[in-house]
Amino acid sequence: MAAITPGTGGTIKSAMLEAHLLEIIAFGKQQESTPARNPAPQKNYIQGYTLTDTLFRCNLSIPVNRVTNENGESVYTTPDYLSGVTFTPGSNGTFKSGNFAAYLIEVVLYAQELERDSTKNPSGADRINGNFDINPNVFSGSVELPISPGVTSDGKPTFTAISYLLT
Repeated sequence: MAAITPGTGGTIKSAMLEAHLLEIIAFGKQQESTPARNPAPQKNYIQGYTLTDTLFRCNLSIPVNRVTNENGESVYTTPDYLSGVTFTPGSNGTFKSGNFAAYLIEVVLYAQELERDSTKNPSGADRINGNFDINPNVFSGSVELPISPGVTSDGKPTFTAISYLLT
């Protein structure tokens, strides 16, 4: 299991990386789908949110800005492209970014790092991809997570991410 520390008082609560990633994607999509937060023209950077064959699939294309710092290094920042989103990373958690889009990118990059390490990814799965493209100024990526569907006692459908990475 890829355990992480959710920030105390943070918006995203899951303590397993794959579930944390699923939760921040669902949170972001919910915010993008709220007209008051995403006035016309509609901005949908979290695309292709589907559930099939016990897999959750999502494509991302999130706006970023690149600058060169005083040491000549590229630094990417993620603007808060929606209005009025209440989001906090909490304190003392694994992830620190202050807006949900930057936080999502941070979680994707962390998961990619674990996937690259064969001791953390013994199955060799390549389910999470992301990269920065400075020409259109976007972070593009895709996520494919194994899930377990279920139904609560009151009939509400649920889906839970299945861990495949280790920490």
